[in-house]
Amino acid sequence: MGATPEDLPFTQWPGTLGLAATGSVDVIEDFAAQSRAEWLAAGLRKGYMYMADVFTDPRWFRGHGTFGEDPEFVSRAMDAIVRGFQGGDRLAADGVALTTKHFPGGGARENGTDPHYAEGRFNIYPTPGSLEEYHLPPFQAAIDAGTSSVMPYYAIPSDEKSSTPQGRVTQFEQLGFAFNKEILDLLRSMGHRGYINSDSGILSKMAWGAEELTTAQRVGLAVMAGTDMFADTNDVDAVRDAFVSGFFTSARLDEAAQLLLEELFTLGLFENPYADPAEADRIVRNTEAAAAAEDAHRRSVVLAKNHDAVLPLTPASLTGKRVYVELMAKELTVKELDALRSRIEQAHPDVAFTTDHRGADVAIVLMKPFVGAYFEFVGVADLAIDDHSHVDIEKVRRIRESVDTLVIGLNAMYPWLLDAIEPLADGLLVGFESRYETMVDAVLGEYSPSGRLPITFPIDADAIAVDADGRCASPNDVPGYAKERHMDGRPYVYVDADGNRYELGHGLTYDVA
Repeated sequence: MGATPEDLPFTQWPGTLGLAATGSVDVIEDFAAQSRAEWLAAGLRKGYMYMADVFTDPRWFRGHGTFGEDPEFVSRAMDAIVRGFQGGDRLAADGVALTTKHFPGGGARENGTDPHYAEGRFNIYPTPGSLEEYHLPPFQAAIDAGTSSVMPYYAIPSDEKSSTPQGRVTQFEQLGFAFNKEILDLLRSMGHRGYINSDSGILSKMAWGAEELTTAQRVGLAVMAGTDMFADTNDVDAVRDAFVSGFFTSARLDEAAQLLLEELFTLGLFENPYADPAEADRIVRNTEAAAAAEDAHRRSVVLAKNHDAVLPLTPASLTGKRVYVELMAKELTVKELDALRSRIEQAHPDVAFTTDHRGADVAIVLMKPFVGAYFEFVGVADLAIDDHSHVDIEKVRRIRESVDTLVIGLNAMYPWLLDAIEPLADGLLVGFESRYETMVDAVLGEYSPSGRLPITFPIDADAIAVDADGRCASPNDVPGYAKERHMDGRPYVYVDADGNRYELGHGLTYDVA
């Protein structure tokens, strides 16, 4: 759980998948405008954000930071985000400069493995045309909107495991993207005129494809490929050694310096880098932003299942009944659970709550499964919802046995395998870093859910199984909504007990009297 909203300095919106679940570019524009005002007031003028990646492999650890799997919607979201934060068609003096990432798209993972570790160092494109059709369009939108910078990913595009050519790329150079002239030339050909900002650690831990080179040689290779700035390093000596050794030219040094200085001068950071603390206190977490964020949280909640129209559970339908609320999440403390229950009870004084499911008629089980780590290779990620993902599934089953009605509120970071929880639930809501209280409000009829799934949930483990040769049953480089086109008749999309297909765009609703 962590800190409560009251402890956090900035207005708390849903996650990026949650913003996508609203289906509204207007919401994203509002988010960008409100957030830009808060960042500007606090003196924050640069962000390594947002992710233009399309979420195509459901196991990718970074997938929850995307705007989903629909290239067309992600493109519109990136246009709104870049213009909203930067202040218009190009970076403005009162804007927040963005670094769009991770070019040319981090979603094409090899079975979900991430290039923060060697086992995940490849982007693979087994599907002809997938790079151009699915992964590049959101970056084109960000470039057209004038993003100040673009960050290439760590990964190597695998020539062996990809169908080539991929559109404008005839054959993949076996180098990480920040060293890869072919890929960075593609970026420039798409119209990017800002600087190219490497991801962190490409000169040391994640120098994929350049492991045998010295640090100075890696510097030269990246700079001459087109990288203008190395993130998260103060290794000036290696850069100086590379220049003195002739590994990159004076012309490239001047070009990179000019591009970096243009951003700094545009933002006025040499003339006036200061922020007014009193003004920051006035602007940050203002009532208008809080109301807009709460509206976004409501619109991010997806009603995925509503068996026999069990929802909404209104105070009238709950007369004489007791309601139990449970939360299952990583590192959840008793104090945090008690605080959540208290906030829910205060918001719904007409409902009789209990802290013992054995005496309840209705249970609302909130859960946030989670597994994964940046810098620890844990094998191909398992999307099952159970103890390993910090959900006590046996307790969920015991709760189901003791109550007449069970509603599950799943706060999803990934498209989890739902077979362990959906059959137990009369109602299933899905949020994406959405407020738990807001999900409970939907259960209790405070508003009509309107969210739509921004990602497709796989039908079972077989749909994402990996064979002995490392090939996935469903293509890693294709969004969930399109995977069945490439699976020779095998199903990919989860279908619940009521026949609902949990694919991109699915969402139910109900009328609130």
